Amino acid sequence: MPKSKELKIGDLLEISDTRFLLIEQGIQKDGLMHRSIYLIDISSATDLSGKTLSDKRDLEFGAAADLANIQMVKRTKLFDYDALGGGFGYLAEKSEGLAMIDSKLTGCKIDGVPAAADAVKFNISRGNPTQAPSRLWLFNLPKDIKEYSVN
Repeated sequence: MPKSKELKIGDLLEISDTRFLLIEQGIQKDGLMHRSIYLIDISSATDLSGKTLSDKRDLEFGAAADLANIQMVKRTKLFDYDALGGGFGYLAEKSEGLAMIDSKLTGCKIDGVPAAADAVKFNISRGNPTQAPSRLWLFNLPKDIKEYSVN
């Protein structure tokens, strides 16, 4: 897992009161940029409103022992679109602008134009790097978003 300073959140999209889609991007152990779509669930996470460490410092400065009673957000990776089908030829670093078009079709705006290829179980729009600086990609999930569990 990459260090938190190497990760970026591209977007967060509400699916329900407690479930969200999230774009996470960053350099992974293989030294390559990965952009992944996660389904996250906050229903059992600890509400951190107003919480501080015993010495009144912000929680981000706490050690693991200081945070032992905090229940974290649960998440499940739906897919890493750099790993699918050989990475689709993404040229840009940024991925942002999630949208649920219906319960199985997700849109994601990519800054920079990918030279895309189709991947198993996903429908991807095709692009040419010389056509435009941005592209909307559509990911057709294999099942309804409500059918995915979060671990």
